[in-house]
Amino acid sequence: MGRTEKETLSSIMKDLAKKNYGLQKDLTKDELFCTLCNFKFTNDKKRIKDRVKDHIASKGHQNRIKKAEHQFQPLITNAIKEASSLHKQIKDDYVKLTLALVSADIPLSKLNNPILRQVLEEKFGKIPDRTTLARNYIIPIYESMIKRIIAEIGDHPMYFILDETTDACSRYVLNILVGPLNGEPSKPMLLSTQFLGKPDSSHVSQAFVATMTKHFKDNFNNVWLIITDQAPYMVKTFRDLTSLFPQHHHVTCIAHAINRVCETIRNTYELADNFIGLMKQILARAPIRKQLWISKTGLPLPPDPVITRWGTWLNTAIFYGDNFDKTVDFFEEIENKSEAIKKAKIIKRKDFKDEILALHEFKFIPDLILKLETQGLKTSELIEVLDTLKRKLTGPSLAKLNSSLDKNPGFKSFIENDSVEFRIKTKYAPLVSVDVERSFSSYKALLRDNRQRFLPENIEQHLIIQFNSFLNLA
Repeated sequence: MGRTEKETLSSIMKDLAKKNYGLQKDLTKDELFCTLCNFKFTNDKKRIKDRVKDHIASKGHQNRIKKAEHQFQPLITNAIKEASSLHKQIKDDYVKLTLALVSADIPLSKLNNPILRQVLEEKFGKIPDRTTLARNYIIPIYESMIKRIIAEIGDHPMYFILDETTDACSRYVLNILVGPLNGEPSKPMLLSTQFLGKPDSSHVSQAFVATMTKHFKDNFNNVWLIITDQAPYMVKTFRDLTSLFPQHHHVTCIAHAINRVCETIRNTYELADNFIGLMKQILARAPIRKQLWISKTGLPLPPDPVITRWGTWLNTAIFYGDNFDKTVDFFEEIENKSEAIKKAKIIKRKDFKDEILALHEFKFIPDLILKLETQGLKTSELIEVLDTLKRKLTGPSLAKLNSSLDKNPGFKSFIENDSVEFRIKTKYAPLVSVDVERSFSSYKALLRDNRQRFLPENIEQHLIIQFNSFLNLA
């Protein structure tokens, strides 16, 4: 067979073998044969093309093709299914890995650690780069989390907890938490983190309505309870939104009201307040003095009072009262090398002792605040805390509590609502904004000094995944 005949045979193979089983060319003998039919074509250059076409069109060849397809298709299908299943398993493993890292507040960049990467690759096989995980899995996990939150709410009435803070980048951050009012204990879920242009009623109103519309459309009648702090712009926000949310009760956090009482107490006892501030100066950034305190008193370092943290100042005053004599012994040993130490010698004055004794009478307040921070309390138990406080307080402290409660716009209407359905649904309604404060603690930990290049939308996604990690996404 000449060169032209070989080219003809090759062209026939290219044209027909792609569409039909069994046609093969034996290069050593330069022959064409059908493996399905065990049939060899003669080297007739004039008729070979027609003979091949006739053979392919024959009933016997077509039946053998169908039989071959029937035999091999299940193998092909199973192979595809196995590959698809393997791909899904790998994808699920990557989702779980991403969810675990973000929920535990472990930066995805930690995957670059060689030992961690080796351990993970032993479990999951090859681990993608952190950018691949961030690009392909964070948003789907975030969207699944939002869907789960909405599913948890269902058709139940709902409560919202809002508060605003300033972050390390000097941005105004508003966190919005939500939970169902279904007569059962529920843990509030972080629904949205908004960055405000300005902390005022207009911006808060826009952010809240936008969040509500985005996730719950126009189901505004199901908003029964909104909890915020006592900031005037928060009160104005929800007073102005009454027509839009006709069923809502705006209750300002009762723990904030108690904190206002603590502020009044602090302002009343000036000597004790000055002493606590001086002690903070004396021990701050002074390792030698701290060691002297520990060795001389046998006590841990005094509590660090933070004015914005409920009850911490009062706890510090009580600490010095419980350990008054040991604190005096500490000042007997310390050298008068600073003005703060000299001023702190007021501890020896009788009027200072009188104030410390008087402050000890308020020891029950931090205990009540701690109880308010407990999750899963009945609404009646929260109200009982207020009643206990009213019974024990007198003078300016009681007046401050009553004044704060009088400025609580929806508290009275909430507790006096005698609807049976309302009382059943709100049996575990929170009256404190403790959980939103916890969300800010998570936010602060997330936006630490070496992670401040987070984009706002990425912050929201990570924080919602992390804060709501108690939800089951399986």
